[in-house]
Amino acid sequence: MVWLKWIKELANGGYEGLSQEQKNKKLKKDFDAFLRRRAEIVQKAVKILVEVAN
Repeated sequence: MVWLKWIKELANGGYEGLSQEQKNKKLKKDFDAFLRRRAEIVQKAVKILVEVAN
């Protein structure tokens, strides 16, 4: 049951069993990816709003 492993990882973010240093690196990497994706979504939303306004 691969999906159970996936759900467990979602519950802890994949941080289980990592040292504090590894957790810090993973947290930074994950947060950077989150911010990039969020910026892409905001950029698309702004583009749509500008196109609708014109």
